[in-house]
Amino acid sequence: MDAVTKITLGERNRELIKLAHKIDLLMPVGQTHKDLCDCIVVLSTHLKSGAADPMVAERLKNISNMVILARRIISEELKKIESSL
Repeated sequence: MDAVTKITLGERNRELIKLAHKIDLLMPVGQTHKDLCDCIVVLSTHLKSGAADPMVAERLKNISNMVILARRIISEELKKIESSL
């Protein structure tokens, strides 16, 4: 369980899967969108496996990649909005 939010890993994993589905359904289709969904699936897989400490660095790298991809998507969408004004 997460000490702050009291969410179990199973619940967190279900939320990640929901997030991947939402992104897949609601975001414009593109490589960045696909890469973000892929990162979420990888993180979900790591959480499901309950991998020990050696996987922590890989999970953190994956989370970092998710943030970078999300920022890229936001930036791309902002440019589209600005160009249409």
